[in-house]
Amino acid sequence: PDWQQLNGRSLAETCAFQWTKTNEVILDDLQKLPPERWISVNYGDFLASTESAVRRLCDFAGLELDERLRQRVTSPLPLSRFTHTRPDPEKWRKNEDVIMPLMEQLQPTWARCQAAGIS
Repeated sequence: PDWQQLNGRSLAETCAFQWTKTNEVILDDLQKLPPERWISVNYGDFLASTESAVRRLCDFAGLELDERLRQRVTSPLPLSRFTHTRPDPEKWRKNEDVIMPLMEQLQPTWARCQAAGIS
């Protein structure tokens, strides 16, 4: 929604807008579901203990953590197709100088995410 207003905006502003809009849509949709029908995984927790996070997701979905999946999540995860560096919860800091000026506009959505248990 409202992507047309991005014309002429910086990459950082575009990314902040997309993050906000995407998370607002997600949060609005999750509010329509009973809390027991969805689950979230914190990125930092996922990186710190991938096996534990995937086990929690499997338990939620009623799926078995089979041997093949267990082997995958106990080994270093492969980079995604468009990723050039390993995942790191602090990776954003290399762009901190362009992100920090936008934090005030991100704060209301971030607060909503935290209140919903999504962070």
